[in-house]
Amino acid sequence: AWLVTMKFVLLIPLKRIRRLLESQCVHIPKSTLVRLIDLAATLAQTVDGAHWTELKATDCLATDGTGLKVLIEGAPQAWHAVLDVFTRHETTVYQFALTKHGDEIANLLKGFKGVVMCDAESRLNERCRQEGIRRANCNAHPRREFRDAEKFQPCLAKEAGRFLTRMYAGELRAGKECLRGVALLARRRAETLPILDGFKG
Repeated sequence: AWLVTMKFVLLIPLKRIRRLLESQCVHIPKSTLVRLIDLAATLAQTVDGAHWTELKATDCLATDGTGLKVLIEGAPQAWHAVLDVFTRHETTVYQFALTKHGDEIANLLKGFKGVVMCDAESRLNERCRQEGIRRANCNAHPRREFRDAEKFQPCLAKEAGRFLTRMYAGELRAGKECLRGVALLARRRAETLPILDGFKG
């Protein structure tokens, strides 16, 4: 438990953990520390599996990924890894992968039927094509794209931004009124859908 806390909660590299242990006259080979971390991950799979079961039983989950470069001792270059988070209500699962291959995230969501809320994540394209999977992309990404486009197409980009601003304003009002479930859906159909139709037109 101490090793897991040091490595995954305090984010201390194994080299520093080993040096700390040696300063207390505890000499443990690096290979043993790696094996203990691997064992801890194996033991946590049962809990992780239960969380995945909870997530997949819902009709909607949210996910976001953060890319990060990972250096592995002896490797000629850094890996373009990713840390994904999947959440719904009180259940959250973090998943690390050394690559951003779409098949990895597709395998994680295998068996899920419902809506996946994400940031226009292209790795989900194949999975979302399958029956029972719908994707709801975040509007923050296109909003930033429209802002960037204002330098080249100021009129059109600003007009697009105004549509999104109106949608955000509606969501803000709904949040202040504490609308949920059917009431929120009705508000979105009454207010947001016409804005979206106007944007498409």
